[in-house]
Amino acid sequence: MSSSNPSPTVDPVSIWLRSQILDSKEQKLPNDFVTKTDVAARYDGQRSVLWTSISEMGGPNRQKFISRMVKNWPYIKEKYAVVLPMHAGLISSCLCAHLIAARVNSDIFLYNPKMPFLESVRRCPKSPWVFAIYTTGLTYFAFYNLFFEKNILGEDEPCASCTLSRLSTLLVAVGNILGEDDPCASCTLSRLSTLLIAVGVLFPATTTPALSHYMHVRHNPDIPVAKNLLEFVTMIYVTSKSTWSLLPKLAVFQIVVASISTYSLLWGRNRIFHTVDIDPEILTETMLSAQKETTIKEKFNALLSKVSFLRPLLSDPTDAPPKYS
Repeated sequence: MSSSNPSPTVDPVSIWLRSQILDSKEQKLPNDFVTKTDVAARYDGQRSVLWTSISEMGGPNRQKFISRMVKNWPYIKEKYAVVLPMHAGLISSCLCAHLIAARVNSDIFLYNPKMPFLESVRRCPKSPWVFAIYTTGLTYFAFYNLFFEKNILGEDEPCASCTLSRLSTLLVAVGNILGEDDPCASCTLSRLSTLLIAVGVLFPATTTPALSHYMHVRHNPDIPVAKNLLEFVTMIYVTSKSTWSLLPKLAVFQIVVASISTYSLLWGRNRIFHTVDIDPEILTETMLSAQKETTIKEKFNALLSKVSFLRPLLSDPTDAPPKYS
């Protein structure tokens, strides 16, 4: 007689529960070894409070908003740490342009490039070095706002070397610090140095000889005039030789200014943005105080708006920064 053994029953629920326990015991990689993209990190809730609140703004409005926030920041040291580097670069670039123009004028008008600076300013025509200072300052201000500042005051943290190169270029020959991502210090320093050298050294060294030669021709009609591009380039090459020994010294000076400005910019930027992340209410208080002030542009637009035919040329009121309440 065969005995009937009951077949074992299978419980799917118990199998599923045991699998969950085994999965929970598996070793997981720490989050430090997992690198997320910028978009994934922001969707994961890791975006700062400041950039989450203003992410829906357009590019121009966002830039105006951040610039106004920095200019009305309640802590003086942090505010001037971001604002003063632009003025320091402007002054150093104009000073370098003045020294280069004085050397060129001494060589062209007095045939003595080693003449003392004050004597050159006193005896040579004033228009060449005034024009050099004016064009250098205007070019530096435009390039700083277009190519340097908006990168520094953006959401991305700027690289220090990029910042230095841009600012050095602006100071020596002839933007992007206020972005969302944290800037790299080395990129910031390299860009700033390149910018300062391009604007403050190379730009006046190539433009001042042409103006000085033009003024010399007006005073002495016997001097030959450049009739084609080759003669013009040769004239600039010959007349700028007197400044070649001065340019390396000015470039080093501009790099020093760019280095100090880079440190000041990045320190002030980090302090301001981190303070907003910790205490979001300070952003509202800052913008409310900023709304009480009227900018020069707003006063100018209000004055011109009284003339009917000039109203279409004024700024669109929809471009104004958003209001806080």
